Amino acid sequence: MAALRVPTVFVVGTGKHSGATEAEVRTMRAAVQLAVERNELVSVFATSPANHVRILAKDAGTVAAAIEAVAAAVRSRA
Repeated sequence: MAALRVPTVFVVGTGKHSGATEAEVRTMRAAVQLAVERNELVSVFATSPANHVRILAKDAGTVAAAIEAVAAAVRSRA
């Protein structure tokens, strides 16, 4: 059975996080960028003014659009 290669998209938060230092937040965002650079199936769908803990609550429409985009990409390759 062939491995399924599914695209992965991130919605990246730009807000501060009260539970993490600025250095830790920079590290998380840098990890996303590194993943994008190293894997053609990984991308940033959008950025959100919320922090990474509150993105779903504050920007649910963007998260839903990202999910729909991945689903459409998978369907188009089928």
